[in-house]
Amino acid sequence: MSFLKKIPLKYYSITFSFLLVSFLSYSHASHNSELRAYDLLFKLRPSLSVNKDIAIIEISDDTLSAFAKAGRHWPFPRYFHADLIDVLKEYGAKAAVFDILFSEPTLSDARFSESVKSFGKVYFPVAFDLDAGTKGKGPVFKAQGLSAGIQDSLKSTSLGIGHINTFIDSDGKVRRVPLFISYKGKVTPQLSLKTAAGILGLNPDKVSLSLPLDSSGYFLINYPGKWVKTFSHYSYYRILKVYSDIKKGLKPKDSLDFLKDKICVIGMTAAGTTDLKPVPLESNYPMVGLIAGMLNSFLTKKFISPVSSAGNIFIALTILSLSLIICLNFTALKSLLLSLGLGAGYFLADYLLFDRGIYADLFLPLLVIILSYISVLVYRFFQESRRRQLLEKEIDIARQIQESFLPKIPETLPGIELTAFMKPAKFVAGDLYDIVDLGKGKTGILIGDVSGKGVPASLIMAQTISLFRVFARESLSPEEVFDKLNKELCLVLRGRFVTALYLIIDSEKGFLSACSAGHNPLIIVDSQGKAEEFMPSSGPPLGIMDFSEYEEFQRPLLETEKIAVYTDGVTEARNKSGEEFGIDLLKKNLSENSNLSGRGMSGKVIARLLSFAKGLSQYDDITLIIVTPLPTYEVGKGVNGIQGK
Repeated sequence: MSFLKKIPLKYYSITFSFLLVSFLSYSHASHNSELRAYDLLFKLRPSLSVNKDIAIIEISDDTLSAFAKAGRHWPFPRYFHADLIDVLKEYGAKAAVFDILFSEPTLSDARFSESVKSFGKVYFPVAFDLDAGTKGKGPVFKAQGLSAGIQDSLKSTSLGIGHINTFIDSDGKVRRVPLFISYKGKVTPQLSLKTAAGILGLNPDKVSLSLPLDSSGYFLINYPGKWVKTFSHYSYYRILKVYSDIKKGLKPKDSLDFLKDKICVIGMTAAGTTDLKPVPLESNYPMVGLIAGMLNSFLTKKFISPVSSAGNIFIALTILSLSLIICLNFTALKSLLLSLGLGAGYFLADYLLFDRGIYADLFLPLLVIILSYISVLVYRFFQESRRRQLLEKEIDIARQIQESFLPKIPETLPGIELTAFMKPAKFVAGDLYDIVDLGKGKTGILIGDVSGKGVPASLIMAQTISLFRVFARESLSPEEVFDKLNKELCLVLRGRFVTALYLIIDSEKGFLSACSAGHNPLIIVDSQGKAEEFMPSSGPPLGIMDFSEYEEFQRPLLETEKIAVYTDGVTEARNKSGEEFGIDLLKKNLSENSNLSGRGMSGKVIARLLSFAKGLSQYDDITLIIVTPLPTYEVGKGVNGIQGK
């Protein structure tokens, strides 16, 4: 099993993702969300064309109100329905389908049965107590009981009997129905299926063999559109009123000729009745519209064919594969844009399929795209965090190595007190300084600034200090040191350079010798606290041209003076207003603290600089060195040739 340890973790994660998505698709874990996605497709889809022969005769508010004025309330006497059947027969209707249960006997059943028998094209409903969890063979569901049957007289005279049971989804909406229900050994087809088979002259059992069903054996209802936008709607009351006027010899405003060859679906649509239920398109939809919608599907062969469980799993895994390919091979931004494109493309494809009667899962594939992007983003985040931690450790080692190149300030130097401050802008600095005891009362002080920041600059800084220490001990001349250092750096630097200033302080003779390679001038603070820049000459930065020439300059060094050298990180520090600290403010702070020791002066200037730039990230490395000549020392001459005590 050792080979398993060699497999990268991400492959285990990908395998787990495929198994998880397969399980979620197969178990219908996102069922409720899929129902909402299914409803969305219904609402986006244009209304379907419907069979013009289907007409809805609705018992709506106007019918109830009109009959109530005559003292007739719901349920109406069945001779009203008998009169309607007579009208349909007389005007040539093709069939009458009642979405009204007639389970209880009444006094007018004989009259009603006679009209039904005379017309011979009437279909009636029944309803069963259906255990939704009990499935029979194929599309046949077993009933526990008969909740509403049909009177024998009507049953014997009707053309067909069908059930009107529906399946209520978890959100209370009606989206599907059982096509057949078995009770006491007899199978009853759905009312619309029975009617369509009768009109087409087919056997309902044979028709059902070619009908699409979902994984639970239910038939998905293909609602053609909203209630008011589909089918022809006629008032139950208006039809009887017009027929009555005609029989009385009156001339009615309306004609009943529209009934010819119509399949009339009769049902309750009045507000507040139990026949109004939520469906994908509307929150209150008359169930007589369900009967008409299914009848339309059977006659026009416009069905909703759900993709099989295996098909949905294949789609989800394909989307997962594409999403992982995108997210693992492109940057976060490109992955986001491509993932959005993939999601939009799948949504459009699913919509176009639905418009053609094919329904595939919509929510889970889109969820897979979102979760794939987030998962890979999180994976990359932790991977990047791990890399960053390793990098920070390496940078910390680099910082420690760099610090080892910087000199420790000796407690005593020949005739001077020296204090140095350095603060890198990043983990490591491109600034550099070095202190070399040259003997005979001479001290070499180098300060420099490598172009750029971070690790590359720190490597050049280390190399520059190493070379400087070699050349500084070979020659006491700043000019010669820079000539040799420049030639060496020109061999290794490509597109970078180093500005530098090298001072040699001769405490015995009281002189300062210096050479500049494009660096900032030194600042001399006299006994009166006046700070002035001093830089008679300067050559180009080190590492640019190997034939560059550098010129050394000298001046006397007084015991009452202080010398400040710095990098441009001091003068170019900015505040929130975008203002630079600048040379003038630096000289002002040096002057104001001229009465302090070198250490005290440095501390005050740095504190003022950091306060000036407070609230902003440091832009550049900061280095400041203060040199203070001492008035006397134990052996030899003091500065300016004064005998030591």
